[in-house]
Amino acid sequence: GKSEPKIDAEHVSVKDWDEDEELKEHFEKSMSVLAKLANTEIAKVPKEYLPLNSVDARSQDSSVAHFLFAELKKALNQNDTDCPTVDAVLISGGNIRGGKDYPEDHDRFSLKDLKDELQEGLEAVIVEMPGDLIIKGVKATHGESNPGYMQFDGGVTLDDDGNVATIAGEPIDEKKTYRIATTLWDIEDGPSEPWTTYFKENPDKIPDNDFSIMSTIFSFFAKHVWKQVFKSLDTNNDGKLSKEELKEIDLDGDGKISKHELAVRMKKLGWQVDENEVGFVDCIFEVAGDKNKDGYLSPDELDLQ
Repeated sequence: GKSEPKIDAEHVSVKDWDEDEELKEHFEKSMSVLAKLANTEIAKVPKEYLPLNSVDARSQDSSVAHFLFAELKKALNQNDTDCPTVDAVLISGGNIRGGKDYPEDHDRFSLKDLKDELQEGLEAVIVEMPGDLIIKGVKATHGESNPGYMQFDGGVTLDDDGNVATIAGEPIDEKKTYRIATTLWDIEDGPSEPWTTYFKENPDKIPDNDFSIMSTIFSFFAKHVWKQVFKSLDTNNDGKLSKEELKEIDLDGDGKISKHELAVRMKKLGWQVDENEVGFVDCIFEVAGDKNKDGYLSPDELDLQ
């Protein structure tokens, strides 16, 4: 018969070999991209969401989801005057993908954190639901671990029996109709049978318009930073910038704001910035009014007085 192969094994130290320079260079380039993302702070995390955690978001409440969905709700409601655009955000935990147990003092949310937690293509819709349907629908997903385990914004709480107790910090009214930001999958194909049944029976209540969750949150964070920068420059609090006030940020004296000058100002205000990662700064320039996209905020774009 055939003889059995003889296998020899020994432990060796990889330090005994010279580094592969090409592989090392490739690794360092890859890690530098991640470092830029990690060093780009995009939001401060309120204390009520600390410590952040996104482990097992398919089977338990996630403080990362509560934080991000609270910010998404603020973003959707930021221009409201009378009634809010949405009362709550209810989105399945399978979309919270970081699986991370953050350090207790991790209160600076970075661009890397956002990209780790949310997929860029995730889209949401706004639907109307009666309170009793919200209660039944969320409860139906909170059994065994599943991608449809419903997560929610910080204004939603559950009672001891796992039923939704509050929406926007107020006791839920079973007969009231609420406006909810969720995903089409959650209402059409997810494990919440009360929801999928309701929307099958009421297809006219499914909206045609959806929106990107990632870009909505990202733009909202950018607006928040720009408001801080603007407020720090507007020393007389008249809601406008003067040529004199602009001098505080205009380091080279050319009468306009560059991306580098914005980054320097952000650092002065306590934001962690990696100037080689321009994605967030680009977004700030967009929301601040860089209409011609030339990478500068000109006197006209700033409406200088």
